[in-house]
Amino acid sequence: MNKIPAIIKIKKHHVLFALTCLILLLTVGCKASHFPTPIKTYHEGDNRVLVYDIDRDTRVDYEQVLFTEGGVQELRYDINEDGSWDIIIELAKQAHPKKILIGLDGVPYSLMKELYDQGYFQMFRPPSRLFSVLPAITEMFLTEFLGVRYPSGYGLSYFNKTNNRLEGSLLHGDEIAIWDDIYDYISPIPDKGLFYMLPKTGTADVRALKRVIRRLYDKQDLLMLHLDATDSLCHKFGGEELVALLKKFDLGLQEIYHEFQGNMEIILYSDHGNNLVESDRIAIEDFLTDQGFQMRSDGVYDQGDIYILATGLINAAYLYTHAETEPKIVESLKGLDGVLFSMYHDENTDDVILVSEDGQATLSKDENFYRYTIEDGDPLELEAIVKQLKSEGRMRADGFIEDADWLQKTANHKYPDIIHLAYKAMTSLVVHKADVMVFLEDKWLCGSPALNLWLRFKSTHASPTAESVTGILMSTDQILPEYVRAKDALDIIGLRDMVNERLRERNIEMKERSE
Repeated sequence: MNKIPAIIKIKKHHVLFALTCLILLLTVGCKASHFPTPIKTYHEGDNRVLVYDIDRDTRVDYEQVLFTEGGVQELRYDINEDGSWDIIIELAKQAHPKKILIGLDGVPYSLMKELYDQGYFQMFRPPSRLFSVLPAITEMFLTEFLGVRYPSGYGLSYFNKTNNRLEGSLLHGDEIAIWDDIYDYISPIPDKGLFYMLPKTGTADVRALKRVIRRLYDKQDLLMLHLDATDSLCHKFGGEELVALLKKFDLGLQEIYHEFQGNMEIILYSDHGNNLVESDRIAIEDFLTDQGFQMRSDGVYDQGDIYILATGLINAAYLYTHAETEPKIVESLKGLDGVLFSMYHDENTDDVILVSEDGQATLSKDENFYRYTIEDGDPLELEAIVKQLKSEGRMRADGFIEDADWLQKTANHKYPDIIHLAYKAMTSLVVHKADVMVFLEDKWLCGSPALNLWLRFKSTHASPTAESVTGILMSTDQILPEYVRAKDALDIIGLRDMVNERLRERNIEMKERSE
């Protein structure tokens, strides 16, 4: 059989891609949902009622009765539009075995809470804070959230210290296929590129979500979808475009809820937040070169050598070096404006050392207990919390405090759940861990210089700040705790068994639950 010349294959591929782009461009002006907004509201006692004219013939044909604290109590349908209700569904009295789990990439809790208070997403119970991981990025979060195997690195490309070289790429199938194997829908790669160029193409995610739900609703009890457009719009265009897309997304969900008569539980989560602050690139490599370190692009050989993994548009940096060089790097970075703090893992003591301009501290772990030892200053601003826990009798004689107590006391801190997250960041989450991790203040990012020339970023994430590390978790059926960790979320919303069954069916490697 004659082979098609390579050049023809390439041209055909380009033509297909161009046609895809053209179709998307032509549909940019199309609405993500034709579902209307309420024509009026009124109250029945303490309950608010949303009134709709679905077919836009000026007659009321649908109502949602909301609980006082949020969420839908009852649906009313006037099918023949004679002024009386043909179908009344009391949702609170029904079990909903159909579960639809939807991830919204990069939506900060504070923004969703603001929208909720303004009257959007009212079919849901109030949003809870979902604490992500460090670095607060998608792949790391999903590893914890779903309980699957650790990825090779922090992105599609990663530095393999064993082989002393950069490995992986956009085409590195193992690092991206796992999510395609698990989810029923993830934003296609071509669409992700368009989201950065044309914000209106973000509605393609909303249309795709509705198509997938309609196609799979009768075929499976658990549907899993993850939308990337929200994060892309955040990075490139900021909060205004994100809000516009979320409002269209709300209408899309309302359309599905109406169509299937509320016979489902929809659960929304976001894998991390976004700081919604315009950011500039910080040249860490230039600073460290001036400090006498040797920046390498081909590996780490001599003491003083550093390989920096530039991963794009986040305010965290991953450095690879020799063990003897790690404390020297974090000490040097104290003098770089824009650095929140740096940290490394001491393999000999199993401690994590944190250094900032304000001082140095050591994190130690003993089973389910952590100790925060201040060497100088207070880099994580936890001294007052430590004193309070000690005064309440929640500190052991050796200074260790139970993880649950740390979580409770730091949930509202500028760095939420920081003890647990910082220690785990340096000791797990990926196979090829960074030797030194650097977190930057808002308005700074570390990534590819070329990428930063092409894109001006209006928002970023990955740091331990509340806006970055705090996503959302909300359900149409359940009132959830005030805050939830990523690793505990599936248990709390009751989806652990269903998700694990899917992972087993699809031969996805899972972690031990004790981790």
